[in-house]
Amino acid sequence: SVFRYILLLLSIGLMYVMINFKFKFKKIILVFLLALLLQAGLGIGQFFTQKTFACKYLGIALHEASDLGTAVIETNNERFLRAYGATDHPNIFGALMFFAIFFVILLMIKNNYKGTKATISYLALFFYSIALCVSFSRSAILALVISLIFLFIVFFFTDKKLFRKFLPIILSLIFLGGALFLLFKPLILTRIEASSRLEKISINERQEQNNTALEIISDNVWLGVGLGNYHNELLNREVDLKPYEAQPVHNVFLLIWSEIGLWGLLLFLYFIIYLFKINIEKLYYIPIFIALFVFMLFDHWLWSLPGSYLFLFFILSLTFYFKDDNLSS
Repeated sequence: SVFRYILLLLSIGLMYVMINFKFKFKKIILVFLLALLLQAGLGIGQFFTQKTFACKYLGIALHEASDLGTAVIETNNERFLRAYGATDHPNIFGALMFFAIFFVILLMIKNNYKGTKATISYLALFFYSIALCVSFSRSAILALVISLIFLFIVFFFTDKKLFRKFLPIILSLIFLGGALFLLFKPLILTRIEASSRLEKISINERQEQNNTALEIISDNVWLGVGLGNYHNELLNREVDLKPYEAQPVHNVFLLIWSEIGLWGLLLFLYFIIYLFKINIEKLYYIPIFIALFVFMLFDHWLWSLPGSYLFLFFILSLTFYFKDDNLSS
């Protein structure tokens, strides 16, 4: 808990620095996108070669499709490795690619890119989209689909100029999505239908995790079991449970309630709602909150991993730049 509280304080410190020492929003986004370009390249390479490599300097672990515990898609005859990039899990990699796609779209519609810049922007957009696809992250794809529909409606009814810029982008993504669906149809259908052995196991495990989390919450409603102590609580409750089987519940809201109690959850929700309210006028930034809600609802990594606090507060810090709206400057 002490270790997690230190990480939380560091994350709050990052937010304080970003809010009080104003940076060029566009420069932050460009650096962010360049970093994710490396991630996208790693992920695409991992999927098409079905190999990864270990590198302690990049924090990359070795993942083999044949190893138990590796994130794969299992068909009748084969196991296909999902793209990890340099992250801990394909769902995290997919989420990063969502933010890359979203910010590239914003740059494209709010800047009059022509010629080389327009070509580079579309190439980057397609590159990130392919990387998201090979992550086979259902939550990231769901967040992207909802966000694109939301942006389409917002631009159509509020700003015809931005809508005309957005229309070729979304049509290009639909065309690319159709091509990728045809290319990876068996794997995508396996993920969507959730009928394979591994998909059924995953769904059953998540249901069991939800039930366990509700039991922990009922015993620790107000104060929780302590920040970062969910894993230990699982091991204490089920002594025969192996450490790698004690996974956090795939729902950040239940996980927060379990660890820091109802007061902590209410404070967290108040903070998110406050940021949402001060940015509600800039509707084209709402997909940030849509994505965070989807990722929190169906996964745990935004709260459970050591680096998750830093990433979450980094994204939330960006919302303080939205009202200035200097993305095109």
